[in-house]
Amino acid sequence: MNFYKKFNLRTLVTFILIISLFTVSVFRIYFINEDINKKTVDKSYNTITFTYGSTRGNIYDCNGRLITGCNINNYALISPNTKTMMILKKYFKGKELNDIAEKLRKNKPILIKTKEVINDIGIYGFSSAERYTENTLCKHLLGYLNNKNEGISGIEKGFNDILYSNSEKTVSVPINANGEALYYDKPEFKGEQNENSVTLTIDKNIQKISENVMRNINTGALMVSEIKTGKIKALVSKPDFNQNSIAESLNNADSPLINRCLSAYNAGSVFKPLVAAVATEESKSNFLYKCKGSCIIDGYSFNCHKLNGHGDMNLAKALEQSCNTYFYNLAQTLNLEDLVNYASKMSFGGEIDLGGNIIAKPGNLTKLSYLQKSKRAVANFAIGQGDLLVSPAAMINLYSAISNNGEFISPTVIEKTTVDGKERITENKKSVKVFNKKTADTIKNYLKNVIEQGTGKNAKPNNCTAAGKTATAETGWVKNGKKAVHAWFCGFFPFEEPKYAAVIFAENANSGGGDCAPVFKALADGIYNIDTNTK
Repeated sequence: MNFYKKFNLRTLVTFILIISLFTVSVFRIYFINEDINKKTVDKSYNTITFTYGSTRGNIYDCNGRLITGCNINNYALISPNTKTMMILKKYFKGKELNDIAEKLRKNKPILIKTKEVINDIGIYGFSSAERYTENTLCKHLLGYLNNKNEGISGIEKGFNDILYSNSEKTVSVPINANGEALYYDKPEFKGEQNENSVTLTIDKNIQKISENVMRNINTGALMVSEIKTGKIKALVSKPDFNQNSIAESLNNADSPLINRCLSAYNAGSVFKPLVAAVATEESKSNFLYKCKGSCIIDGYSFNCHKLNGHGDMNLAKALEQSCNTYFYNLAQTLNLEDLVNYASKMSFGGEIDLGGNIIAKPGNLTKLSYLQKSKRAVANFAIGQGDLLVSPAAMINLYSAISNNGEFISPTVIEKTTVDGKERITENKKSVKVFNKKTADTIKNYLKNVIEQGTGKNAKPNNCTAAGKTATAETGWVKNGKKAVHAWFCGFFPFEEPKYAAVIFAENANSGGGDCAPVFKALADGIYNIDTNTK
């Protein structure tokens, strides 16, 4: 009996021990599975990570409004499971739904952009700013990045040292063996924003107007400067390009990556006001000439754009009607050294540093020694032709000086930088005196006549007064069997108290009066309306 009792006791103890071990094993397996689901194992084997944005420092306009990172995108992390597929039909239709379903067939979570933030079973929604979009303003000034988040051109390159960030915005989601996202916890977001920034002189409102009025110019440039400060309020170069896909532009025959505001071109008649100013300074503004449509200089026939002639011309009328033969002959009476020196003071033939590694090319200023040897060269120089090449950035200096008592401040695009919370304001450039106030006022009034009754009638604004000059510059090259010309309009407004100078340039166009003058009109009216409504 004792034997059986002892045997049963041992059996019972053994049985209990086995049951206990089994129970412990079951619980252990359960908790191991829970640990897996709770991501306590190595995440590198069961997470999927998406990159959706940049942590690079931002660029602002003069009023502290974002230029980069101002567009908010909505995103959705979608997990591949049956329930989610049914729910997706509530939010997506047709081709969009089919595309999402196709991506989910790989049995892994996906990240997509959505019109709204969606949070539902298997869908996690969030929002984030995108650095560039197709609607980003002043793309040529901003520049673009490479695939390492480094600035390659423009402001992005010039201030890469303070804007650069070696991290990106990422979101990681845990997945199980089937590729399904595990939403016990929220997805893990990484990427700390670089708070350093660059503030430009650009005004977003003026920039928007400028880009809009340039919509019909296929290849060209526009600049708007605040006359009293030299601060650039708008900068547009055409054609546009995609900052998120630079490869698209590399083989484009129109070279969209070139910033045409900084490149130099044949100037044509927008150069004539400088010749007129020199004549006024030298007390030769009373020069008279009868235009017959052409004239002979040093044995060579020089034509006027009006082949049957303008008739009797004085300086005011010659600017108003852009009479070439008048200026061919006027220039022969002037001190050539003065002509070259005045042009040089405007930075014609020299680089212009707008700040932040934004540099306008020097172009070419005809050499004094060449002019002294050739009357033909003087004639061409007088109407902005020959080997003279000028950038829009340099040309804006001339029209700022005429509108501002004979002096100008060289253009700048940088307002300030902020690094580690400390602001550094860009120092104002010094004013450059070119000619006296009386001369400036005289030429200023002549340029008003250009708009009121001359070649620039199409530039006359509806809402304010203005002054300026047209140009149709010969380039010497032929495109598609036609002589290629560049068109310009340069001017300032309002006339009584000029606040803005503007330069509009169109490459391979028809005429300054036809292509660029209407752009100036729309620009002046648009900016004037902004200024009036914000007072």
